[in-house]
Amino acid sequence: MSGEREPSSTEYGMAAILTYASVYFMNWMLTQNPGKKWAVLIAYPVYYIGSLYPAYLLASRTKHTHLLIGLKSAVYGWCFSGFSLWVLTGTTSFIFLALLLLSMLLGGFTGSYISLKRQLRRETLAAFEESTNIPEADE
Repeated sequence: MSGEREPSSTEYGMAAILTYASVYFMNWMLTQNPGKKWAVLIAYPVYYIGSLYPAYLLASRTKHTHLLIGLKSAVYGWCFSGFSLWVLTGTTSFIFLALLLLSMLLGGFTGSYISLKRQLRRETLAAFEESTNIPEADE
């Protein structure tokens, strides 16, 4: 795959499912450990990381619009997660959805930033290696 195109809708859908895996896991952890503070404390960092990784994977496939792709991935993941939780549990509070959106937007932003930083580092290193490449003189 060339790095010149935007991810397809299928790739965004798969990223949303991967993001939902962290939400599903933490929902399961919270129902298995009711009233445990440690489970509640790690929930939103897990949501953040669960959104960061798919956004990074999608943004690393392109050469431009990293931020847009990361944020779009986070919003699609939030929509899929919110809809799935609403259908499966029947009760999803708006405060939870707002905090989940905030965590996922931060994860999408961070994933796209890391992807952009790695791409710039690779391009800079390649330009440096090309500029220091001294042709061998024929003797």
